[in-house]
Amino acid sequence: MAMKLRKWSGEVKDLKAYPSSIMDDELSVLANSVTAANYDFIRTLSDNNYVLEIGCGVNSFIKESIKEKQWEGIDVFEKNSYGIPTIATKIASVEYIPFENETFDFVISNQSIEHWNEYGVSLKDALNEIIR
Repeated sequence: MAMKLRKWSGEVKDLKAYPSSIMDDELSVLANSVTAANYDFIRTLSDNNYVLEIGCGVNSFIKESIKEKQWEGIDVFEKNSYGIPTIATKIASVEYIPFENETFDFVISNQSIEHWNEYGVSLKDALNEIIR
């Protein structure tokens, strides 16, 4: 049986409406959609907002787009599978975020939530850690 969507409160976005400079023809639609969502997110930030990016990996559109002092990143790996060092400011898991309570204005995770369970971190525990 097909599921029927009864209510949609989101907004449909056309990737062609975004600056071509942020899109990468070699990446998937999903990857470019994440970039577009990050672009929209960045445009909401003020100069004094402080952002934590969970699972930042080896590159971050967010880090590249905002002031360095506004960004921290955590990742569980020091290097990716190709040996490229992470850009994370701290090696850590979402299970135990190594910052004081209420440090960040925003916490974002791009394409890492689906991996938390692989490392034994429940969604509930991770979200409780983020909320604190």
